[in-house]
Amino acid sequence: MEHPCGLLTLSKQPVPLKSISVDVSINQFVADVSATLDYKNEETGPVEALFVFPMDEDSAVYSFQALVDGKSIVAEIREKQQAQEDYENAISQGQEAFLLEQDSSSGDIFRCSIGNLPPGQKAVVTLSYVQELSLEADGAVRFVLPAILNPRYLLQESAETDNITSQIARIPGKELPYTFS
Repeated sequence: MEHPCGLLTLSKQPVPLKSISVDVSINQFVADVSATLDYKNEETGPVEALFVFPMDEDSAVYSFQALVDGKSIVAEIREKQQAQEDYENAISQGQEAFLLEQDSSSGDIFRCSIGNLPPGQKAVVTLSYVQELSLEADGAVRFVLPAILNPRYLLQESAETDNITSQIARIPGKELPYTFS
């Protein structure tokens, strides 16, 4: 079963996606991807939000920031021990702090709690990562945009219902609830 991704509530319900902007640069065997995803809380109350992004084993996040309710959250990459010390120092001084750690049981998932999103407010998440591309048998390299950055949808109903992608949630093309660039 596929795990939900994107901006989620604590009950794993998706916060509505409003737009996606992706920039991909490929240099030899490395793809550099920067994506900005805009979400909006359409609920009548605030929601505590968590950003979840699937990572390939050959990928590494090098930049993450979120703008939520006028507050900017910017991740800084540090050695694990230094990050833990900085976090504990900030908390002991009464400052707000976030600590992102790789979970050894789910090293292929990037997660970041971004706090409460008030009703009607937007959250803008910007994530940048690099990915090593493998050499195909014909000598080419292949890059595939992750589904979270390119949600699948049908432009028309298909008679095929028993293929490998038939279990993926799809939205009819005319009802696409977000913009993509």
